[in-house]
Amino acid sequence: MDVFTLVSGDFVYGAAALCNSLRAVKFEGAIHVGYMGELEWTIHPSAPIIVHRLDADGKWMGNNKPNFIMDHASGTYSYIDADCIITTSTFIEAVREAVLRRPVFCAEAIISRNDIRRLRWRAAKERSLGLPQDAG
Repeated sequence: MDVFTLVSGDFVYGAAALCNSLRAVKFEGAIHVGYMGELEWTIHPSAPIIVHRLDADGKWMGNNKPNFIMDHASGTYSYIDADCIITTSTFIEAVREAVLRRPVFCAEAIISRNDIRRLRWRAAKERSLGLPQDAG
């Protein structure tokens, strides 16, 4: 199984951390990094990282995801956002097993109204705007 991710700007640091975390858990596939702008990395020659420069075409980077994957994927693959860190090989093994059995889809940014992340984001936004804080 290969892993794909997209980066631009400061997300390059997250992608580096993602790549390092994958190697730390003994991930053995190729890591494909699609990027826009500059990618100022020094990649060790033995690292299984393949970089792909993407055309900006005035589009948001995420719009390149389908073509990036379809142009470079062969066999099983997973897409992992560049701001993720893999902490255990069991995660990669579970993803690999799931992908081999059937297509796996993930909906991102659909978070329930009472999810702790949404509550904390709302509180942080209210603080940044100087709004009164909810006592709950």
